[in-house]
Amino acid sequence: MNRRDLLKGLATVPALSMFGSALTDDKRKKKGRTRRTGPAGILRIVLNGPFALVLEQKRPDRITFFCPIDPDKLHRFYVNGFAKPLDDGQDPKRTYNFELPTNGLDIYPKKRPYIDQCFRDITFKTDLWQKEQYFVTLELPIPDSIGFIPPAQPIVFKRGMRLGSMPVNNVLEYKMTDPDDVKMNYQKGKLAPQPLKKLSDEYQDRCQPGKAGSDHKEACSEFEHQFQSWDEPDVRTFLFGVGVDDSVPDEQRRRHALKFYNDVLLRSFPHARDQQEIAEIGKPGSQGTPTRGAMLMPAVWDPTGSSRLFRNVSAIMDCTIIGPHALITG
Repeated sequence: MNRRDLLKGLATVPALSMFGSALTDDKRKKKGRTRRTGPAGILRIVLNGPFALVLEQKRPDRITFFCPIDPDKLHRFYVNGFAKPLDDGQDPKRTYNFELPTNGLDIYPKKRPYIDQCFRDITFKTDLWQKEQYFVTLELPIPDSIGFIPPAQPIVFKRGMRLGSMPVNNVLEYKMTDPDDVKMNYQKGKLAPQPLKKLSDEYQDRCQPGKAGSDHKEACSEFEHQFQSWDEPDVRTFLFGVGVDDSVPDEQRRRHALKFYNDVLLRSFPHARDQQEIAEIGKPGSQGTPTRGAMLMPAVWDPTGSSRLFRNVSAIMDCTIIGPHALITG
């Protein structure tokens, strides 16, 4: 895994807010807390791998992420860590549905997220979402922002050989009013977000001699430095990842990514499929025509400033693509 490239972008994960609502006096007394003068905390949901985002016009207060079942059975599913998969992807009957209530979050009516403009090339409007049984589904309230951990992958669309970019992860950020109330519901009960320190400790464990990643001494050192630099008041994280095993060769990984994006992910959006199919991904110097079009929502980061942002990259796990961002108007 090319962890070094990821590390250079960790500090750019959006942090829109450094404030939160204070607890009520009754709640403070009940929980034995002193009065807060700063933020209650930040929740970040990191989605690595081929998760498609759906924003439905008829449901403006919720968003959905989904990852379809992989017919090639190469995908592994990870939750709140990447040392061991929750599911090895071998049984297509095993599916997972997560739902995040608004408890403990700073949610208000008509909330609109800031979406990084690097997603604009894979964002489209369509009138049809053809739902199916998905491998993983997440139902979430509207976040404050949707960003990503750079760099982005270069892509070339089939239609017109149009050149674009694709992040390989989504990072959602929420302000928290009470971190202890934030829970994700799923079939097996409730999943709590983990303090950032737990992710840091897991990286340190993976960097021990004889374990995965131990041969990347410089990368391990940089991971430790980056985690220490996240000095916000109370950062909690959910990590969801779908990726292929480390043993899969790079060329097979690229072929699988293109096939999965074009034939499986876009199958849910049949009216947009012809315009959104991808011809190439992850090859620096790919030839094509630069994309054009107005931004759909306010930007957090401008990808046009440096070509260094476009290079081969692996995220927290080895993954090559994410899913598209679909705005359903029907």
